[in-house]
Amino acid sequence: MYKHPRIITRTTGSILFLCLLILTLAGCGGREPEPPEVATAVPPVVTIVMNPAITQVTPSQQVILSIEATGSNLEVTWSSTRGTVSSPEGPSTIYTTPNDAGPDTVSATVTSDAGTTTKVINFTVLDTSTDPSLPSGTANITLSIDGTTALGQVSGLDSAQYGEYKVLVYLQTDKAYIQPGIGGSAIIEADGSWQMDGLHIIPGVPTTAYAYLARGDYQAPSESPQEPRIDGFNIIVKGESVKVQ
Repeated sequence: MYKHPRIITRTTGSILFLCLLILTLAGCGGREPEPPEVATAVPPVVTIVMNPAITQVTPSQQVILSIEATGSNLEVTWSSTRGTVSSPEGPSTIYTTPNDAGPDTVSATVTSDAGTTTKVINFTVLDTSTDPSLPSGTANITLSIDGTTALGQVSGLDSAQYGEYKVLVYLQTDKAYIQPGIGGSAIIEADGSWQMDGLHIIPGVPTTAYAYLARGDYQAPSESPQEPRIDGFNIIVKGESVKVQ
């Protein structure tokens, strides 16, 4: 009997459906699931902040060191090759240089959940006993305050040395640190006089001003937990102190 070609029997349709189902199941079962992406652990990125920011230091000088680091659950340890650190553990410490000249290093090891990073600073302890640039004679600085102006006189230096030095003025209030009067310094004039205008004096706050003679290339810290140390190299002489108010 003749059958139209477009007519598919129920049996034939069932067979085709079963074949398609088998092929679909076989294709799904053959592909392995992709593994989840795993984040790569990155050790902490470490920066050591120094105050003052100098690596040429003098015997028994102190430098404040603190850590800036990425990561979580940070643990910090400090060590020095020849000098000492006030706190072997913690985010900050005070490094005291050795008593004799030569190289020294300070290491900060920072550990986080992702790993460990060690940062090293190389210091050079200068021999101040043979430094030819130290002032001859006994230098002295006078200080007086007129409103927001500090002025005084430097004596005991050869006038030819005036250009090698500058005067710093620090202000101490009831805070736990002292800071420069204006964040700058005063040059010494040919007659030994010096003047600094625009002191940051807060009305009504008890304040004491201090004058220091320092090397011309010395970068004074923006603030300090104690008075600047007279190290015989960077800061030569502490002059007079004056109660401002």
